[in-house]
Amino acid sequence: MNWQARLLIFLLSNYRKVRTSVNFPDLIESFSGRQRELAHALSAPFLGNVCLERRMISVLDLRNTESQLERREQPEGLVIEALFAICHEQQSPYWPSRIDNKVTVGEIAAAINKRQELRGDVQNFKARRIGAILSALGLRTQSLGNVGRGFTLSLSLRRQIHELARDFGFTRRDLLCLATDRDRFGGRPCDLCNEYGLTGGLELEERPPLYGNRAFRDRRRRALFDPGTGEAKEAARAVPRGPRK
Repeated sequence: MNWQARLLIFLLSNYRKVRTSVNFPDLIESFSGRQRELAHALSAPFLGNVCLERRMISVLDLRNTESQLERREQPEGLVIEALFAICHEQQSPYWPSRIDNKVTVGEIAAAINKRQELRGDVQNFKARRIGAILSALGLRTQSLGNVGRGFTLSLSLRRQIHELARDFGFTRRDLLCLATDRDRFGGRPCDLCNEYGLTGGLELEERPPLYGNRAFRDRRRRALFDPGTGEAKEAARAVPRGPRK
C-alpha cells in the first residue's frame, strides 16, 4: 500500500476527532470573516482543548484588530461605513434626513467624499467606482428612475449592512458626533445593532443629542422662567421700575 492510500485512510479514520470546542464559535464572534476561518483552521488540530484554543485566540486577537483597522481604510471599508451611517442617519453629521428609504450610488459617493475631506484625504470617489465596490460586497443596486441607480433600505438590506459592519469592526460609536449631550449616548435604539453587538457600549435611547441634530436646532427657545409661575412673578417684582410720570 503506497503512502497516499495510507494517508487517506488515516484522514478518514480521524476526521471526526478534528474539531473545536463547543463554545469556540462564541469566542471568535468578534473576529472578521477571514479571521474566523483562520481561527477555525488553526484550532482544529487542538481537538477541542480549551486552554490551547484560548492561547491561540489571544494571539489572533491583536492580528484581528490590526486587520480590521487596515480594512476600514480600504475603499470597501469606507463604503460600509457610509452604509452603516445611512442606517442610523440621525446620528451621522454627514447625511441628510430622508423619508423614502431610498439611496443612490451618487449619494453614497458624496457622503464618502465628505467624510474623507473632513479627515484630510483628498481622494475623490466617483459613483461608478462605488457601484463596482457595492457589487463586490454582494449589494446589488437597481434603477431608481431618473435619479440613478441605488437601492431601497429594506430590512433584509439593513441586516446585510449590519453583518458587513460587524465583519469590518464598525460600531455605533464610530457614528457619534463630537458634540453630544452625554458621552455614552449613542442615539436611537436599533434591534439589529443589539443583535449583532454593534452598540459599542453606548446607551441607545429615544431622544436626540443636545447638539448637531435637527430636532435640537428646530426646537423653539424657551423663556428663562415659565410664564405664570411663581418664579416668573418674583423675577418681575425684582426688576427696578422708574418713577411714574
